[in-house]
Amino acid sequence: MSDQKKHKSKVWAWIAGVLLVLIIAGFVGWHFFKKDLANPKSKVAKPLLTNQLKKMIHDASDGLYHLEYSQFDVNIDAGQGVIADFKLIPDTNVYKQLLAAHKAPDNVFYVNTDSLLINNFGFTKTAAGRRFNIATLMMKRPVIRVVTKHQPYNDTVKTAKPSVLMGLVKDMLKITSVEKMLMRNMDFTLVNLNEPKEKRTSLKHLNIKVNGFVVDEIPANKTDTSKNSKKELTVKVKLYQIATPDSLYHINAENMMFSPAGRSLSIAKFTLEPRLSKAAFYHAVKYDKDRIHLIFNKMVMGNIDIERFLQKEQIHVGHATVGSSWGEVYNNYNWPKKQRPLRPKPYPHELLQKLAFDVTIDTMKMHSGSFRYAITAKASEETASLLMTNMEGTFTNITNNTFVKKRKPYTYAFMQAKMMGVANMHSTFKFNLLSKDGAFSYSSTMGPMDGKALNPLAKPLAMMAIQSGTIDKMIVQLNATDHAAKGNIDLYYQNMKVALLKNKSDTLKKRGFLSALSNAFLPNDNPRKNGKFRKGPVSVTRDPHESFFGFLWKCSLDGMSSAMTGFNQHKNKPNQNVVTDMLRNVIKQPEKKAGKKGKH
Repeated sequence: MSDQKKHKSKVWAWIAGVLLVLIIAGFVGWHFFKKDLANPKSKVAKPLLTNQLKKMIHDASDGLYHLEYSQFDVNIDAGQGVIADFKLIPDTNVYKQLLAAHKAPDNVFYVNTDSLLINNFGFTKTAAGRRFNIATLMMKRPVIRVVTKHQPYNDTVKTAKPSVLMGLVKDMLKITSVEKMLMRNMDFTLVNLNEPKEKRTSLKHLNIKVNGFVVDEIPANKTDTSKNSKKELTVKVKLYQIATPDSLYHINAENMMFSPAGRSLSIAKFTLEPRLSKAAFYHAVKYDKDRIHLIFNKMVMGNIDIERFLQKEQIHVGHATVGSSWGEVYNNYNWPKKQRPLRPKPYPHELLQKLAFDVTIDTMKMHSGSFRYAITAKASEETASLLMTNMEGTFTNITNNTFVKKRKPYTYAFMQAKMMGVANMHSTFKFNLLSKDGAFSYSSTMGPMDGKALNPLAKPLAMMAIQSGTIDKMIVQLNATDHAAKGNIDLYYQNMKVALLKNKSDTLKKRGFLSALSNAFLPNDNPRKNGKFRKGPVSVTRDPHESFFGFLWKCSLDGMSSAMTGFNQHKNKPNQNVVTDMLRNVIKQPEKKAGKKGKH
């Protein structure tokens, strides 16, 4: 063998030897690191890891945050970890310095939790490659407070090179999946200082469950299945669930998919679901509270302004659609009214204005909807139902953003539906977003229908059955606030005959004499044979306990009763009508004791 070949052999031997030593050292070092890390009294691995983590958080935030905890235990072989008394604490002095230097962030976070538990974590092989999978991640008693104050200079700051911490976070998210994430008894507060008056939203004692969280890289073009096709990140969640603090509802979002590149969010099914049956619900609340059940299918939000969210913490959705929906609002009037608070319940558009989250949806369309408003009445002990089907709706300018409201101060809702499944109805709501007293206007036109179709409403609530009659048209005009409503209902009908009812042996029986008397004296046609038309003025003072839907229903009854009886309300006493008061006193049954259970 030549000297040159011998020299090459020695070189390769040295290289192989060094690699072998490095592999052995790395293997031994890794196992030593894992063993030392799992040791509660770790002197090498744990201090090194936690100190580096604290340093990265400190450096990434320009010294604004520091990390604290009382326990940090990780067992890599067992796939378990626990961090106790975790705290992410901002330094107010550093924030003031950053503010003066025009480097302060828009959001300041205060985070602490009793414990953070991770079970069954580790790398697994999947068809998409190796992923870091976590079976269960649980936070016990997390308290999160976010203070947001937009700094104008953050709009013009050029994107800096990502910190080491942010780079690690992004890289880990790309390969991480979490089977189940739980937040037990969470308190969350958002303080919005961007408005002239501080807005604060606090959610207490929430229980949140997230199943099937995964970040995937999918082809940007679905038709391009090649290996070299352009990929985009997509965040998927099988189930996002919030248990409300009152233990009455679950808020569920199923099969969510968020595409940052596509600026879109889709939710296969969104529900507000009561956790209790109707009987159990009222035993729990003990007053006549609305029980709400909503289901929205195939929700899609598009043209989401991601830059606006990142820069100004404002949610702006260009358009949203709901493929189909079902809803029910139910109340049992056998239960007493809630005594406090006496102030009026806010309307939906007022609730949105109080929310600290800045939200704007330019246009929202809802298709194939059905809605039921049901009341179990005291006198009849039966359930009245107002049913709308084949609902199509368009909502524009849904917002609580101050600058948007100045330019566009109204939210509009345009709806069409089948009233009681038979009559075509077109409605328009106009909500004043700048009003201090919840002002809104409502107008609707309803086409022809058989009067008997209203019996599911009239029998339980008015103790009256429509025996015959045709409603040709109904036109409603209403202006309302938190406290009162005025307007008019034009009701065109002919050949209207009614039967007054009484409650006997759990069934409703006809009152023959009073029914004949009513049909003899009350107008059966509007307009009359002589052409005279009776208006149906509305003048209602709102009961502070009354909900938005309940108030609209009361206004409708007020105007319709005036149009059908020929007697208007007392000028100085809204809600009173001579004929309806007389009939109410005649047919009124002894009221049940407050708190009695109603039929469901």
